Amino acid sequence: MICHHGWDRLSSFRNAVVTVGSFDGLHLGHQKLIGQLVSRAEEISGESVLVTFDPHPRQVIVSDRPPIQLLSTTSEKLEVLEQLGIDHVVIVPFNQAFAQMSPEAYIKEFLVEKLQVKVLFVGFDHKFGHRRAGDLELLESMAGDQGYELEIISKKALDDIKVSSTAVRKKLLSGDVQGALHLLGRAYSLSGIIQKGDQYGRTIGYPTANLSADQITKLIPAHGVYATRVRLDREIYPAMSYIGDRPVIDGDDTTRIETYILDFDADIYGHEMTLYFDQHVRGDMNLSDLEALRLQLERDEEAVRKILGTAQ
Repeated sequence: MICHHGWDRLSSFRNAVVTVGSFDGLHLGHQKLIGQLVSRAEEISGESVLVTFDPHPRQVIVSDRPPIQLLSTTSEKLEVLEQLGIDHVVIVPFNQAFAQMSPEAYIKEFLVEKLQVKVLFVGFDHKFGHRRAGDLELLESMAGDQGYELEIISKKALDDIKVSSTAVRKKLLSGDVQGALHLLGRAYSLSGIIQKGDQYGRTIGYPTANLSADQITKLIPAHGVYATRVRLDREIYPAMSYIGDRPVIDGDDTTRIETYILDFDADIYGHEMTLYFDQHVRGDMNLSDLEALRLQLERDEEAVRKILGTAQ
């Protein structure tokens, strides 16, 4: 797979079969459609080209809709797309200039001149260009003159994708990370640089590797304790993670992401860590003191070890 950052200097594509979208989460619905794109490219001895945006358009265009809670970063999208067999990914820097491109210019200058589109996969309700004024009717009317074929994704297929995206967010916000896994086809994850905390956990036998919620650009699952796995320096370790505002210690409404890596002892401050969420263990609890917290963490650790199959 070849990744192109920007669209000003794209190489020449062979019989490009193109789709354009945010593809946030790249859940199983997205993956099914991408499979169709790849198959179509193979049928015409062409190349599959997926166009996505960074940042997400809803992070740029002001609207009355609430801010989007992202399910994937650009780097995570690229990892999944590599596995799905896409030939080219074009990452468009979404900005006001791109948003204000007229629908006709979007088709002629972007799709035809830059992407050299031969087959275009779009949803039946696809909108594009300034104020989203471009639609399927315009794409169909210009297809003959501009030399591309239109493949229209059915309403049912699109509805399935929209439902899946909404469902993933709902499951994560309720702590149902296993349900999210079944929709994504993989464990939901968060990544960041390990920060030095105030080390309360160390005093009760549970030193933690901490991620700052401020550095997380994705949706953070519901507060509570989770059985997780950790990727550190290309190795995977079983772990127990907590998301919450630590009501036992300070309860200052600051969300913290703290991870106790099982049977592990090393200085990893400043390292990049990825958390993979396997199962929700319990919600947050307002315990009386640190000793009560220690006893509860012992019970949590036992539950996590059973889930992950890690004997003590």
